[in-house]
Parts: sequence; structure tokens; C-alpha cells
Amino acid sequence: MARLQNKTCLSILRSILGPELASEYTFAKKIDMSVSWVKQATSGHIPMTPKTASAIAYETGISFNWLLSGNTSSPPVDTNGMPYTIESYASQRDKNNRSATSSNKDTFESTIADSFHLLIRVFNHAIGCNQAGMFSLCLEKFARDMDIRFGTSSFYNRSRENAILQNLVLNIHLPEILDPEYERILLESHSKELGEKLENLRRQKALEKPKRQKQRPS
Repeated sequence: MARLQNKTCLSILRSILGPELASEYTFAKKIDMSVSWVKQATSGHIPMTPKTASAIAYETGISFNWLLSGNTSSPPVDTNGMPYTIESYASQRDKNNRSATSSNKDTFESTIADSFHLLIRVFNHAIGCNQAGMFSLCLEKFARDMDIRFGTSSFYNRSRENAILQNLVLNIHLPEILDPEYERILLESHSKELGEKLENLRRQKALEKPKRQKQRPS
């Protein structure tokens, strides 16, 4: 990064951050602006806008008001009004990372719930088409493919995994067409065991149905 002359609030900020964090290219990428904009805004050839000041404040932890004021005679402060230092930047980055992690977690849980809900609907349809066995084979293949791609945890706890599965099922509102007995099996089973248990139950019910019909009084 070329040597900065502290003519603007932006040039002061970049001087504090140093060349590794605030080179024209790095800084431009950080705030989603062009290198040309960073160069001209730093030298004061173009004004700082509220939108860009907000983006810079979010990324660096510098005070939005200080940055937008353009008052270079006033010492730089962070979002809390405290003197701005490189530690202020580090603190803001940690805060942003925690926020991003929380957001990703929410997105992840939503995606898992949606995918699981779809799986249950396919599962119900497979049962209705007498293809529970094929469903289980496809599900097991999918699980093994995921294992190959992502690996599995070395920690194994059957009761913990069942609790996670149960929590997923109870929180995505299973379709009403799901038989309670099938739901019980789903909650107690792992994917590789699911198809076999469902198929055995289906066969058992198919055998019991003619018996009940024969026992009906004429």
C-alpha cells in the first residue's frame, strides 16, 4: 500500500489498519467497492456516502458518524465511542464472525428441517406404492455417499442420535397421513434399519388383514 497522507477520515482509518488489512485491493474487496473508489475516496477526490460509510463501519468497527463527518481533527473512535485502534478492528471482526456463524446455523437448521420433511413425504409415498424396501436401499446409499464425502464422527451415542432425530421429527410437523406406528419406528430407527422394519410391519399388517376379515360375523 502506498504511503497515505492523512487528509481524510478514510486515510486515517487505513493508516491505523496498516498495509496488510487496508491495501487498496484488500480494502476494496472488504467493502465491495472498486479499487479506484478506495483510491479517490482516500485522497478526498470523491465524498464519503452514508451507504459506504455504513459498510466500512460494519467491516472495521470504526464510528459511522466519525467517518461520515470528515472531521480529521477529531480522533477516530469505534462504534462505542472509544478510541479506535487495531484491537477495535479485531473485536469487530470477531463480532461479525459470531453473527455469521449464528446466521449460518439458522440457515443450516432450516435446510435440514425442509430436507427431512421432504424425505418423510417421499417415505410416505413409497409406503403407499409398496416400495418401502427400495426407499430404504436408496436412503442407505445416500447415507453412505455422505459418509464417504464428509466422514462420520468418532463419537457414537445411540440415545443422543435418537433424541436428535426425534427433535427433528417433532419440530417439522409430520404429515397427518403418517401412521403413528410408522412414526414410532422412525423415531427408534437408524436409516439402515428403517426400511427392513417398515417392510416387516407392512407384511405383518397385510397378513393380519385377511384374518380380521375372516373373523367378522356373517
